[in-house]
Amino acid sequence: MTATTIVTGSKLRLNSYLNDNNILGFAVKNYRDRFLIPSNQNLFGGIIIEYVLIDSGSNSSLFPLPVTPEKTFDIHQLIKNFPYHQYTWSISTAHGIGLIPVTTLHIKPIEDADSSLATIKCNLHYDIKALEFNLPYLRFSLNKESVKILTETNEIKFSETDKEVLQNTLQFLNEFERKFPLMINKKKREYCLLGQHFLKTVCSIQLNDTMLFIDKDKLREKLVPQPNSSLNEMANYLYYQRPVFSKTEQFLNCEDDEHGGRDLFNISQQQVDVIG
Repeated sequence: MTATTIVTGSKLRLNSYLNDNNILGFAVKNYRDRFLIPSNQNLFGGIIIEYVLIDSGSNSSLFPLPVTPEKTFDIHQLIKNFPYHQYTWSISTAHGIGLIPVTTLHIKPIEDADSSLATIKCNLHYDIKALEFNLPYLRFSLNKESVKILTETNEIKFSETDKEVLQNTLQFLNEFERKFPLMINKKKREYCLLGQHFLKTVCSIQLNDTMLFIDKDKLREKLVPQPNSSLNEMANYLYYQRPVFSKTEQFLNCEDDEHGGRDLFNISQQQVDVIG
């Protein structure tokens, strides 16, 4: 029996279990106490994202940018999936818990008489069982490289205000890197933080090391859990029957930068704290 057969059998078994128990999907906790979707096949408006963390404390969500095989920002993939005549592109900045302001790219469908076109179609773990939902917009995290590319592109018709924000951000990052080179984290974001504008579309139940996503109507109709079963048993079963993740080590240790830890900055022993 090959490894491929084992993984395929695990996914088929999970698909049957989820369907039989009226479960839309699930996330499991890793070694960093983060709930992750147990699949690298997650689709957001045509963009595949390997690592998706559930962030119940966030009103919105934050996505990584698509990258080329050379690990550079793939702006052409964004343009292909979100053409400017169908989507609005805008730039926003906010101050998070770090010293450097957070700059983001918002992509939102242009409102149309057809309401189905006013949202972005998404799927979680579609290789196991597609959990389908719609988001009103996507918000991508920008680093210095992507800000520079967006500043130089002529393919996107940013407003004058957005162009100014991009230019000011790039100038700030260049100056910050010049003065504090040891505090710059050049690691690219590889994961999505999926917040409340996803969670409000489902009933989410956290039990032990598993988070269950259940159709609200099925729960109201008492179709979950099934007779002779319990939510606790379902959660434990899904945790231990999850498929072999494609990058297991990174999955087990994946942690979101926004909630502290050394990932915020590249702090070395040579960096001296400044007090006063």
